[in-house]
Amino acid sequence: MRQLPLSLISIFVIAVPCLLSAQSGSPQEGSRVFELPQVVIDSPSPMIENRPVVDRKIFVGKKATVIPKAEQPTVPGNQYRQTLAQIPGLMISEVNNESFASIGYRGMGDPHESFNILMLRDGLPIAPDPYGYPAAYYVPPQEALDRIEFFRGGAGLLYGPQPGGALNWQLRSAPRASEDLKIMTKNLGGSYGQYSSFSEVTSANEDFGFLGSFAVRGSRGFREKNGDSNIVNPRLNFGWNSNPTSRFSLDFDFYQGRFGEPGGLALTPAAGAIAIGEGFEKTTLANDRFEFERLGTVVSWDKEWSAHTGAKASLFYSKTRRASFRQSLGGAPTFGGVAVGTTNTIQEQNFQTTGLDVRILQKYDLGDEEQNLTVAFTAMNTTSPFSQQTGATPFARSGTPNRELSRKTFSSAVSIENAFKLDRLTLTPGLRGEAIEQSVDETLNVGSTVPLRRATKMSSPILAGLGAEYRFEAGPTLYGNVSQGFKPPAFADTVPLSTGDVISEDIKEARTLAKEVGLRGAAFGVEADASLFQIDYSDQFGRVGQVIRNVGESKTDGLELLLTSKISTGLSLYANATWLKAEFTGGPLAGKTPQYAPREMYRAGLAWSYVEKSSVRLQVQSTGEHNGDDANTDRFKLPSTTVWDLSGEQKLPEFWTIKDARLNWGIQNLLDLRSHTRVRANGVEPLQPRTFYAGMSLYL
Repeated sequence: MRQLPLSLISIFVIAVPCLLSAQSGSPQEGSRVFELPQVVIDSPSPMIENRPVVDRKIFVGKKATVIPKAEQPTVPGNQYRQTLAQIPGLMISEVNNESFASIGYRGMGDPHESFNILMLRDGLPIAPDPYGYPAAYYVPPQEALDRIEFFRGGAGLLYGPQPGGALNWQLRSAPRASEDLKIMTKNLGGSYGQYSSFSEVTSANEDFGFLGSFAVRGSRGFREKNGDSNIVNPRLNFGWNSNPTSRFSLDFDFYQGRFGEPGGLALTPAAGAIAIGEGFEKTTLANDRFEFERLGTVVSWDKEWSAHTGAKASLFYSKTRRASFRQSLGGAPTFGGVAVGTTNTIQEQNFQTTGLDVRILQKYDLGDEEQNLTVAFTAMNTTSPFSQQTGATPFARSGTPNRELSRKTFSSAVSIENAFKLDRLTLTPGLRGEAIEQSVDETLNVGSTVPLRRATKMSSPILAGLGAEYRFEAGPTLYGNVSQGFKPPAFADTVPLSTGDVISEDIKEARTLAKEVGLRGAAFGVEADASLFQIDYSDQFGRVGQVIRNVGESKTDGLELLLTSKISTGLSLYANATWLKAEFTGGPLAGKTPQYAPREMYRAGLAWSYVEKSSVRLQVQSTGEHNGDDANTDRFKLPSTTVWDLSGEQKLPEFWTIKDARLNWGIQNLLDLRSHTRVRANGVEPLQPRTFYAGMSLYL
């Protein structure tokens, strides 16, 4: 099995020179290949991606939704309910503050910390460890985005692990052509001490470009106490055009977040607990805190070797720290209990990840058609020490060590896809091979009744997929995709933190097989994308008694629909819907419904641009009743919800030297729905009540 990484690297080493020598044409003299190309959208909306290849990645034969910055509302902070509303199928499990993103998709597991979606920034993973700890604590600020991309079937071939697709946050970068100094700043304030400030500076000459940004945001929260959040996130991005066909870029960013964790509420009154009916603002955990820091660096080289061959190589490094301070419950119940213990548990996890990502696009002629071949190589190495202490007080910052682990992950992968174009039909077969080595060395476990665990696990999943697309001469495009995905065991599935838990010796990666067929196109000013899909999810991780093992299989059938329209000058509409039928088909949960898989989800938005750079946007999201756990426990039932949001932007008259100033405002949860969309073992987390915000954007 250890030979597989060498085999993958050998394939890559052989493939690169062959691709680079396959064509000898050169770009035209005097032209810069890095001038941003004109994007032609043959539909009334840019949300459905029609280009076959983007950033040396094959899109044809895959279902992808792209949300440009212009389609995103101006809101304070990362409000995922509004920012991601135009992507059908995504499940937002709302957190009271921005301590992490909790996003799921098509019933593919618990959305907590987005563990089942691969989170990317500029096409590179941003989780502390995408294999062993794929938590979404850091997400770039919404104001810095150029666009959002979401890939469904075929995401595993492009990027690797996680069964619920890949969500790519694509940021703006340093200007590629000469540009005078530009300054932009957005500052918003609102209810419950909410504040958000984002400033960006850009400038470029013919050879060098610069972008710098600084984001701060936070709130005291709507909970009685300990619901606060504070985030600081500076970034620097540089770009050099070393010649007309080559560009180097360098990116630094730092993220620091400090958050309170006010705890969950009970559904009904109980001794030692607070029920949601006693007040949505009540706090059960007054001393629990969470901290996260991330330092990231990316060095990239983008090169056009010829008119037919291009490559991009990115070397990335991140250093992250996750720390939690949680008071013991004492005699309080777990679900909605008010913590009364006199000690706390302090956990700290540190991660250092170094990775390399190389992507090559080769165009060649076959018959009378131009074909596209992509080869990608990715390697990552992560080291992750874990420590746990018991504090002497409910708010202690250090204590007596009782658990220590050393964890490591090394992975390498090679993927290859080819889009074969035959007149109106395009077929895209793909293959990806992964080699993953995970090791855990437990050096301290006070009070454990089992020997210290030292384990090394190797796996080598092979993923295959086939995409197809047929463009009719006049009318819609028919597309289909059959592809595999996988989820490796996380560190918690290898060495559990709960006393008495046992890991099955033959635990292996979970697998998905996604099948989808759809039709998209535009007519009479309306663009539509409708698809039928089925996902088989086997060897899911779960618990039987105190044994953590592969527990069963599920099947999800569904229909997804997206409509967008420019109704008239200045008036546009989007609407999307997802219908699911999900069921466990094997294992101890057979016959039950997977968690966070509602039968229906509806979203719609209406935007009215009444004058230049002035608009009003109304959004609504409705989610049917569903389960918050796989066992379908009564107290984990989540009610149906319908939430409205209103936002607006008003261009202001010119004043002083400022030629573009805008008033931004909004009302979140417009009708003040009192409900919840998230439930955990410690209770339900109430939905943020109606909040108001307003501020100003300046463009200098």
